[in-house]
Amino acid sequence: MPLCPPGKNTRRKQELEEKEKRLVALGNMTQDVCDYGLWQSCEEVNEGLGRLDTDSQKRNAFQAQLRFRKKVLKQKHSVKQVYNFSRKDQQGKYIQLSVAQLQQNVFKLIQDTVYIGYTNA
Repeated sequence: MPLCPPGKNTRRKQELEEKEKRLVALGNMTQDVCDYGLWQSCEEVNEGLGRLDTDSQKRNAFQAQLRFRKKVLKQKHSVKQVYNFSRKDQQGKYIQLSVAQLQQNVFKLIQDTVYIGYTNA
């Protein structure tokens, strides 16, 4: 019985490993949103924030919301930077967005979803 060329099996194995990594990452993002809840209104954002004590927890919650909307829900927005967690300053250094800036980005995505929902009705 002839053996498969070594490149074919290796490539297939790499593809399967990459697919498994993507699935694990999506599962982790889903778990993060399950922990915080998927915030679909400004009221839900404020309720969710009320359950969090530190800025670090709030930052993690907003980042989870943004990742989930981008990677799992595949939500599109005209401004792609709405999903960023940091920005470049004038010297080219990356600076983390503040919790308030992350919150505004989540609000933009929520408002965009509500707007789209009304236009498709």
